[in-house]
Amino acid sequence: MLRKQTGLVCLCLLAAGIFNIQNVHAQELPHLEEEILPELRISADIDIPEEFADSMAETVKIKRKTFTAEQAMDILWDGKTTKEKSVDDGYEAADIGEYEIATFYGEDDSFMDVGGPHLIFYESLYNNLANAVKTNPLTNEYNLDQFTAEDLSFMTRDECIGNVMSLLSQLGVTVSPDIHCYALDSETLQKEEIVVDINGERHREQEKGIWTSEDECYYIQFIQEFNGVPVFADGYGDYVAGNGFPQTNIEVIYGAKGLIYLNIASVYETLDGTEKSETIQTLDDLKEQLKKKYDLLISNGQDQITDIKMQYLPCDSGNYESMFIPAWILQMERPLEGMDDYVTTMIFNAITGKELF
Repeated sequence: MLRKQTGLVCLCLLAAGIFNIQNVHAQELPHLEEEILPELRISADIDIPEEFADSMAETVKIKRKTFTAEQAMDILWDGKTTKEKSVDDGYEAADIGEYEIATFYGEDDSFMDVGGPHLIFYESLYNNLANAVKTNPLTNEYNLDQFTAEDLSFMTRDECIGNVMSLLSQLGVTVSPDIHCYALDSETLQKEEIVVDINGERHREQEKGIWTSEDECYYIQFIQEFNGVPVFADGYGDYVAGNGFPQTNIEVIYGAKGLIYLNIASVYETLDGTEKSETIQTLDDLKEQLKKKYDLLISNGQDQITDIKMQYLPCDSGNYESMFIPAWILQMERPLEGMDDYVTTMIFNAITGKELF
């Protein structure tokens, strides 16, 4: 019986949420303050890429990239001795068909899971890093803000990013230069590492204990791009039910000894010869779409749009085919009495104006 693959269970350093990490290529964005309806106000940074400045954009057919054990072994497993290997077949996804997942355990406690749209690799140091670095800002454990903002001694950020981008290129993954990077220094890792069980009891025997400069590393989060424009990575809709797209992950930890952790999931490759030029909406067109939407709603307060950007978005084009289309990505806050504001994302097709999610 074929099993529907909804994603690999993996040890992942990242938690869902907003990441408070350094934007290496940040740029100042224009800002808009406007009440377009009594029920809706815009107080938002506006990010429209230069590539869309003439109200034209390229669309292109895409497919999710797949990875094989042979490819991953040549690039990530070279020189390692495999202690154990297993292959699990019978997976299937509507867009990529049937595939298998191969799992490798190295004699040096390294690990790799590869198959279909997923590729996960890590060295043994990753297990200690997961105990020392807590990335979810919605929890009390969050500590990324405790780490240094300086370059690490073994390599500058720019050199590290260059090395990692070269590695990703070997895997056939192209990324935007607008990345997020955080330096994990040994002094802070030493202070932050702690292993506790569900009863709150600490287990020092499971901790690394002593961290040195040889253990220092950069954590980097990348996003894909097409024609110089970022591709929306968060996923949307119900992918399992066939009405949406999964989250895209490109995450790397790179240290003094090289690659420590790599997680790639649901990245896309374009199909040559399928590009098409399309006229896209202006910001005024978007505001008109928002007015039409809110004319049909009953609101007890005023919602606020806090961020507006245009990116490429994977979108269903029918017959199990997908495309990159330009889309408006909006963050909206709704005040709720006695509670924190409700925050949600709205996505509009920037060609048709239709709301997608």
